[in-house]
Parts: sequence; structure tokens; C-alpha cells
Amino acid sequence: MIQHLIRLIDEIKEKENNALIVLKGFDNNVFKVLTDTYDPAFFPKFYDEKEVLKTLLANKKKLHKQLLLLDEGTYIAQYEEFLIIQKNLDLYENKIFILENNLFNYYLYNFDDKEEIQKLIKFRESEIVTSYDDNTYEYFYSDIVSSEENVYVAFRNLEGIKDIDGTEINTVKVFSFSSYSPIKIKEIDENTLTNIATYSINNLIKNEELKYKIFNHQIEDNLLQKVGRTKI
Repeated sequence: MIQHLIRLIDEIKEKENNALIVLKGFDNNVFKVLTDTYDPAFFPKFYDEKEVLKTLLANKKKLHKQLLLLDEGTYIAQYEEFLIIQKNLDLYENKIFILENNLFNYYLYNFDDKEEIQKLIKFRESEIVTSYDDNTYEYFYSDIVSSEENVYVAFRNLEGIKDIDGTEINTVKVFSFSSYSPIKIKEIDENTLTNIATYSINNLIKNEELKYKIFNHQIEDNLLQKVGRTKI
């Protein structure tokens, strides 16, 4: 998958001398690998903090100022950073490309403050969200779901953002199919899934969990032939 992203980014660089390439739905580990090859638009050190999202929000002004310095060259950014700068996109005069991981509807949350986000989910399920006054996560995500020890998130919908004062925004579906549901499944180990029926395509989060299992080689099906065998 990394190689596929590199090919897409290189194709953009061949056509555009100056551009901002935003990764949506790819975790921080993928982004770190890509920064070995491409220049990050903003501040990768922020992602070393335990509370990454709070750090980004606390440094809004710094991100907006940095946006002014991106006139020349091609840079990559994370979608969380894009959500921070979205209201000031008129300051950026080059094209923007959002590379969207369209395999998933909900993405596995992999920042270090998972306990904090699970606390929010607990308050929400108890219908006492008003007693939890930290709205950090709602700034970035439209939905947050806990499943056993994992947390899955859906990003805020930005359909309202269109080209602004000459700033062209292009959304690129990274994978060449419109949607994916893991229907044809071959188990590597009969104990991998105790009850395949629980992973119904009608159960959204269970479906996402299954796709991550496929990516991480616990189960295999024809999806791996399409996106390669690199873990996410």
C-alpha cells in the first residue's frame, strides 16, 4: 500500500510543481514512512505528543502561519491538519489533493490518548456528555465508536468545501473501486474467526474490523491482490 501511495504522489508531483497533498484515513505510521521521501507541510513533532489532537488545536496559529510558507514545492499533510487550516485555505494559491483511503468508512484510531477518547464514549453512552466539556474529538470526527479494545472514527464531512478564490481542491480515491465488503473469505487458521457470521456486512464496525484483519494478514481474500500485502 505504501508503494501505491508513493506512485500516486509521484504522479501528482510530475504534473504539479507546487501542491499540498493531504492523506485521509492513513495512520501516523504510514505518514512517517512517507516523510522519509516527501516534505511534511507542517510539524511532524506534534505527532510525538501523547495528546496529538489537543496539541494541533493549541497550535492553530502556527499551522496557519506555516500555510503561508508553502507557496513553492510539493508537501504532504495529514487530514487532521487539513481540518485545522480549512478556514484559511484562501491563503494557499496552489492545488490541493486529498488522497482518501476509500477502503474504510471508519478508521482505526491509533494515537496514544485512546483512554481519553474511550472516556468520552463512556460519557456519551451514559447520556451525560454535558459533564464532559472537552470537545477536542468532535472538532475532527463526526462519529466515534468503541469496539472491545479498539476505537474507530469517522472524519467530519467537508462536502461544503469547494474551490476557494482559485484554490483547487481535488479528492482522489486511492483505490480503484468505489466500495469494498469482505464477502469471499479464506481463513488461514480455522481459529482465526470463531464465528464468521458475526462479521456481517450489515454490521458496520464489525465489517471494518474484518478489513483490518485482512490487511494485517490474519485472514486473506482477493482484496490483498488489489492493494498489496503491506500491513497498515
